[in-house]
Amino acid sequence: MKRNNVKNKTETIISTGVIFILIGFGYVLYLLNSLSQDVQEKKQELVDLNILISKNQDSLSFIDQRLRLKQTVLDSIVKEINKSNDIALREKVQQGLQIEQTLHNSLKTKVMGANVGQVVYMQVGDKETKEYLENIYLLDTLHQNEYKAFGYDLQPERTDNTVRYFHLEDSLKAQSLKNRIEKATGIPVQEQYIQGFEKEVPNQQLEVWLKKAKKDSIYP
Repeated sequence: MKRNNVKNKTETIISTGVIFILIGFGYVLYLLNSLSQDVQEKKQELVDLNILISKNQDSLSFIDQRLRLKQTVLDSIVKEINKSNDIALREKVQQGLQIEQTLHNSLKTKVMGANVGQVVYMQVGDKETKEYLENIYLLDTLHQNEYKAFGYDLQPERTDNTVRYFHLEDSLKAQSLKNRIEKATGIPVQEQYIQGFEKEVPNQQLEVWLKKAKKDSIYP
């Protein structure tokens, strides 16, 4: 009798254990299935993100090509205007071209989408300055400080050693960028608030306009 009771208890324990094992195994399968679905969803999100990035890169490349072509035409026109003795006309044209460049930069920022972060566009006065900035890896320095920096756009006779910002709330960002530019390049720059472009220029878009300094201050 006792043996039967022990046997029954043993069988009950074994049966219960088997049931728990099966339940546990089923739960593991459920978790694996859920994990697999999550992985597939993440893979699809990654594919969608890569497609979006590719589209943005294509758009930026197209915009950049159009801008360079337009800039070439504008520069040729400016050369003819600069031959004129009308200083007021020349200054007005230069200011107009600066505004045009800012609007082009804004277009590129908008293509990158919302939450792009702090964007910096570099405009330089000549090839010599451009080569100097490339040699000191200025863009890399800015990237390390979490700036999305783009450049360099040649703007002959239109650069004035300024860091430009277009929203009052970006004043401190412009000041911080100014300090980094001066430390990295040795070129003194000034902050400049450009009014009237709050609607056209996205927040956190900054511009650096550097001209060639004297060799004893720009070159080590």
